[in-house]
Amino acid sequence: PLFLLLAQTNAIASFVLPATLVWLYSASPVGAVLSLLTATVTMMKLVSFSASLPSLRSASEAKDNQYMPTVKHYIFFMFAPTMIYSPTYPRSERIRRRWVFNRFVEFAFIWFGIVFVTVQYISPGLKNTLHTLDQVNAPKFVEGVVKIAVPNFVVWILGFYAIFHLYLNIFAELLCFGDRQFYKDWWNATTVEYFWKSWNLPVHQWMVAHVYIPLVRVGVGKKVASLAAFALSAVFHEIIVSVPFRNFKLLAFGGMMGQVVLIEATKPLKGKQAGNVVFWLSIILGQPLIVLLYFRDYMKGLSGPWTEADTKFYTKLLGFE
Repeated sequence: PLFLLLAQTNAIASFVLPATLVWLYSASPVGAVLSLLTATVTMMKLVSFSASLPSLRSASEAKDNQYMPTVKHYIFFMFAPTMIYSPTYPRSERIRRRWVFNRFVEFAFIWFGIVFVTVQYISPGLKNTLHTLDQVNAPKFVEGVVKIAVPNFVVWILGFYAIFHLYLNIFAELLCFGDRQFYKDWWNATTVEYFWKSWNLPVHQWMVAHVYIPLVRVGVGKKVASLAAFALSAVFHEIIVSVPFRNFKLLAFGGMMGQVVLIEATKPLKGKQAGNVVFWLSIILGQPLIVLLYFRDYMKGLSGPWTEADTKFYTKLLGFE
């Protein structure tokens, strides 16, 4: 019990300390977001490591053994492209150096493309839309969202490819890590639920193993356990964005929890083309909307929690005033 308490405290501190430093000293939102993403991954790995040890020890004691993780196992897990600790993983036989070099080159070109599209298309589009936001012109606001939707979508797709197909596979190859399934065919999703279960498998598997299953084991209903896992994910999305931008208006959290409505709404569309259309529209239009609202507050120097001015702005924007 004491070991678990210390281990979980260490895991929480691995996120809280970087978040505090970002809040106090960070000047670059992009660098701060990347720092918090790294801290989140570290925390999730530490939680998995400490939570997995009791069951591993119980299983080994049943076989008259005493399982003790080695420093080598621990270090390998912290660098391996997985969120779930295990004493053994599928391994490949060798490192394909030419393959790694080609992926590095590809990774560099992809990020060049991301920066190019952001600077040439997204940034000017966001700045042009700020004027319409000042005027609280709903039709112009919608036009601004549509204008940045395509370049934002391009950046998101390139980012997904760079991280989940290149970055994780490069690490897997260098560590001879054999399990390379980091995502499924989320682009064919006919329900929003399938998308969230398939686009980021390492995080989804962690949520299932360390949030969903423990809650179900203590008697929590499956739907409530699923909602709790999704809410936890929404909380971390909010923190990772809000702390660097000093913006605690729950825009990211609200956007994530809004997905719960879409999950339920698209369940009847499972297996139908209409479901895939609804899914893609939610991705293509939902993301630039959140990006635009955060950009507005950042450029105007607006920070802190929700204010009366925000209520008036959104009320007028939605046409209720």
